[in-house]
Amino acid sequence: KVEFDVPIYQRIFLLFKLKPFEVRVREVMEQEHVSLKEARKIVAKLRSMLPPEVREDNIYLKLFKNIPRTDLEMVFPNTIVKFRLLDKLKLGATSVGGLGMGVASAAGKLALAVSAAGQDPRAFGDVDLVEAISATYAITDGQFGAGNSVWDQSWAMLGLRAAGETIPVSATEALEALQAESGGWGFDASADPDTDSTALALQALAAAGRAVDAPPVQAGLDWLRVVQNGDGGFPGYDGATSASSTGLALQALAAFGQSPDSPRWTGAISATAVSRLTNPTALDTLLALQSPAGGFAGFSGANDPFSTYQALPGMLAKSYGALAKQHTRTAPQTTCATLYPWAQFTKFASICTP
Repeated sequence: KVEFDVPIYQRIFLLFKLKPFEVRVREVMEQEHVSLKEARKIVAKLRSMLPPEVREDNIYLKLFKNIPRTDLEMVFPNTIVKFRLLDKLKLGATSVGGLGMGVASAAGKLALAVSAAGQDPRAFGDVDLVEAISATYAITDGQFGAGNSVWDQSWAMLGLRAAGETIPVSATEALEALQAESGGWGFDASADPDTDSTALALQALAAAGRAVDAPPVQAGLDWLRVVQNGDGGFPGYDGATSASSTGLALQALAAFGQSPDSPRWTGAISATAVSRLTNPTALDTLLALQSPAGGFAGFSGANDPFSTYQALPGMLAKSYGALAKQHTRTAPQTTCATLYPWAQFTKFASICTP
């Protein structure tokens, strides 16, 4: 009896989408050096072998479990199985746009990430992320996604700005309307304000063009200063200084040109080095939370990926708006003029005003 190890893939994702008919025809013309008429015959014949319910405008996902590598190689010879970060983003994009399961915040995050990676949010994974965001927009109240969701609203606005779109004025006003009397924002209208939601909302207002002296911005910054912990950091949901929350707060400060070592954010009587000796800054505290391995503590331990991802932009004083490449928009404005051409004749005429 001989035993041997067989490599097994615990999970295999198969993503399948037909190319548009005419696109495939052009490829066949180039590959086979045939005429347009002949290429169409070839593609039509090949497509006729597929089940009739398979359509080119659908995306098909299939999950396989515990597949031996030898079986996979028999079906797909010379295939290299891999799942790059770019593939993960593309899969997320197709899930948002093609499967109808996404929300405004998911599409907004993807648009921002795609733009930061130098890609076009309007054409990523065969999905127009701007269109996906815009589809969640309600002209009647200016809200994106789930009603009264600060995160949906903020991520949608940041995603649109990263794609070079104009953020509707009504969307900005809707986000400001979700601000608590104390000046902060919670996850939604019914939640108590927290650092993360407030910092995210402030960045969205910066992306919409609100100036630092705008009352909602000043109120939000004042709220952050009030809740700032004595060690200079900002509290997470349990009240203790959190690396991820401090990083997000530093991004909000950067969005409005606020320096973390200024008297406003240290409690120092002046900006001199002597005055600041006993007043640590948020950046000082964040750096002190970094582990010897380089990561930051979070839910999973001393080197939590999420906390580390969140801390790094704050350390660099880069807001989400600054991280995005902000592509120049080449397509017509989706959210306003194209989607709601009749708005100019109604009480909603101001929604498309920059």
